[in-house]
Amino acid sequence: MGRMATLGNILAGAALILVLAASSASAATSVAGHLRTMVDNNPDFSNLSVSAQRNNYVILTDAHVDDMRRMKAANPNLKVLVYKNLTGSRTDCVSPNSVCTAGVTYQQADSKHPEWFLLNKRGERIRFSDYTDLWAMDVGSVSYQSQWADNVVTEVNRDGWDGVFLDDTNTTMKYHYPASDIAKYPTDAAWQSATQSALAVIGPRIQAAGRLAIANIGSWHEYPAVGDSWLSYLSGGMQEHFAKWGNSPDSGYADQGTWQRMLNSAKYAQSHGKAFLGVTNSSDGDAAAARYGWASILLAAQGSADFALHDDYTYENWFSEYDYDIGDPTGPESTDSNGIHRRVFTKGIVVVNPTSGGLSASLGGTYSGSGLAGVSSVSLPPHTGYVLTASAPTPPTTTTTTTPTTKTPTTTTTPSNPHGHPKPKRSSRKKARLKRRRLRT
Repeated sequence: MGRMATLGNILAGAALILVLAASSASAATSVAGHLRTMVDNNPDFSNLSVSAQRNNYVILTDAHVDDMRRMKAANPNLKVLVYKNLTGSRTDCVSPNSVCTAGVTYQQADSKHPEWFLLNKRGERIRFSDYTDLWAMDVGSVSYQSQWADNVVTEVNRDGWDGVFLDDTNTTMKYHYPASDIAKYPTDAAWQSATQSALAVIGPRIQAAGRLAIANIGSWHEYPAVGDSWLSYLSGGMQEHFAKWGNSPDSGYADQGTWQRMLNSAKYAQSHGKAFLGVTNSSDGDAAAARYGWASILLAAQGSADFALHDDYTYENWFSEYDYDIGDPTGPESTDSNGIHRRVFTKGIVVVNPTSGGLSASLGGTYSGSGLAGVSSVSLPPHTGYVLTASAPTPPTTTTTTTPTTKTPTTTTTPSNPHGHPKPKRSSRKKARLKRRRLRT
C-alpha cells in the first residue's frame, strides 16, 4: 500500500520525504503522533511504561487485558483498543467469555446459527486461504451484526477498553479467498454493501457505549470513496501498508497514484473529525521506510493522525526523527512544479518526492538531522524521505525497542495487487516475511 524513504548523508531508494525541523523534543508536532500494534502471540512489554507514554494508541488482544490496565496506569490519556475481527471467526474462539479475537465465536455460529457462515457457490463454508483457522462469516446478516455488537460491547464495558479495533473491514475479499466464489456476495460491490450495513449497526453501538470504533479498512486505496464513506459510522480508520507494504526494505513501495490516494484519505478522515492511523510495513529498523511514512503523515496531518512502522506486531520501532520538534504547520502542503510535495512548519519543513524519478529541492533555509548537517538543498531519489531540523537535533532521551538502521531501497517496484488487509502475525521471526501469519492466542 505505500512506500518509504531512506535517510542519511545520501538517500537512495524510493520516494523522498523530508521532515525538516528546528529543534528536538519528546514530540515532533501537535498535529500528528504515534501508535503501536501489539497483536502477536507474545508482544514485547519490556518497555511498557515508555511505550505507553509516547504513543496515542495501542492495539491489544483481550489476552492482555492486564497489560492494557498497566499501560493505562502509565498514561491515563492513552487509548487502548481491543482487537476483534469483523468478518471472520476462528475455530478456537469457543465462548464470548474466553480469549477470542473474533466478535462472534465459532461455537455460537456452529451450534445455533450455521447460517452465519459464509458459503461458496458449492454450498461449502469458506476458510481464509491465507489463514486456514479463520472462517468467513456473513457480515451482511442482521442477526450476526446484532450478536457481534452485543458480545463486543459487553466485553469492552466489562474490562474497560477504550475502544474496538475492527480488523478485516475489507473493501474486497480477493486477498483472502476468491471474491467471485462467494455465493451471496459475488462482487466487490455486493460485499461492500454488506460490510457497510454491518458498520452502520456496529459502529454506532460501540460509540453509544462511549467507546472508540476504529476499523482497519482493507484495500482502502483501491476503493477510496468506499473506505472514506465508511468513516461516517466509525471513530476512525487504519490504513495498513501506508506508503509501503511487505517486510522487505527493498520492495513494496506504492506508486505515485496509490500514495496520493492514501494521502487523500488521511486528509479526508481528519477533515471529517475522524482519526487516521497509518502503518507502514517493512523490516524492523528500516529507518528509511519509517522516515518516508512519518513524513507522508506529516504532510496530511490535521491533529488526529498517528503513525507506526511495523514488521511483525511483536516489537516497537522508534526512530530519532519522531522526537524532533518541528512545531506546528504554517499551512497545508503544496506541490512544487517538479513534483516535490512540501509543508512548512514553524520550526521545520516536510519535503516529499512520491514519483519514480530522482528530484531535488531547495529548502529555503539551513537544516540538519538524519545524518545531514547544515544543508539548504537536497537530492531526492525516488520514494525516499528525510527528517531535518533547523538546528542540529539532540539525541532522544528515550531508547528504541528495536535499534533502527538506515536502509537503502534498491527497487521501486509496486506489486500489482498489494495485500490490502493482512492480519496480525505470529511472533516467530523466522517465518517468511511477505506473507503475514494470523494471530493464535
